[in-house]
Amino acid sequence: MSIISFLKPTPKRIILTVVIFALVIAIPYLYSGLFPYFFNIESNSMSPAINRYDLLFAKNVNFDDLKVGDIVMYSVQQGQPMIVHRIVNIDHDSGLFSTKGDNNTGQMAIEKNVSSDKIYAQVIGSLPFIGILGGFILIVFLIVIYLASCFVFRRPRLN
Repeated sequence: MSIISFLKPTPKRIILTVVIFALVIAIPYLYSGLFPYFFNIESNSMSPAINRYDLLFAKNVNFDDLKVGDIVMYSVQQGQPMIVHRIVNIDHDSGLFSTKGDNNTGQMAIEKNVSSDKIYAQVIGSLPFIGILGGFILIVFLIVIYLASCFVFRRPRLN
């Protein structure tokens, strides 16, 4: 059997790869509510709590459950880069909050009076320097799953 025929995509292999990948991503999320966001931090504004290239773990959160000191992911405008900063003020009556990067000397205008509907998730942890490898890790993981499916669904040898 040649390597080309061994690795040839078949419907069974593709379906198995997609199902396993989906389960590996979905089961931890459904079980714990945590999802690893492969999010490259572009600055050290949150250092030392979160540094450039950390992999963030975040969960969906209700605005009413947030408190001063929580780290959130939000975007001021759709299509703009995600901001990861600590909440420094919350006005529950108006639904507005203000944030600041831990390492920043002051607050920027985009960090003040941000609407609660802009919150994407609450950051609950991070792994140092793994974020830079995020896309690479996903690709390698898919390749490993596909190669495993090639072994599972290999064609029988003809004698």
